[in-house]
Amino acid sequence: MGLTIGLIFLAINLSLRYVSVRLAVLGSQMQDNALIMTLMCGQGLAHATLSIIPQEYGIPNAQIYPMIVVTVIILTNIVTSIGPFLINRSNKKIHC
Repeated sequence: MGLTIGLIFLAINLSLRYVSVRLAVLGSQMQDNALIMTLMCGQGLAHATLSIIPQEYGIPNAQIYPMIVVTVIILTNIVTSIGPFLINRSNKKIHC
């Protein structure tokens, strides 16, 4: 269940990031790099730290929050690591 929710949050994160990056680079010279900027979405320790707070306040089902957040952190860091590599690899195939 945590992995499924993590994947849903990853999809939402990437979708929103895609839209915001496209809007941010609209009409600029950076439009060619929009996909790479979209994939630079790694999350970090602050999210994991904040995910523990609901447990301290006794919020129901709070024990699943850290698992979801860690899943999102791992998945976004995988995307951040592998995404640009795959883009670079596909660009080399096009130019050769």
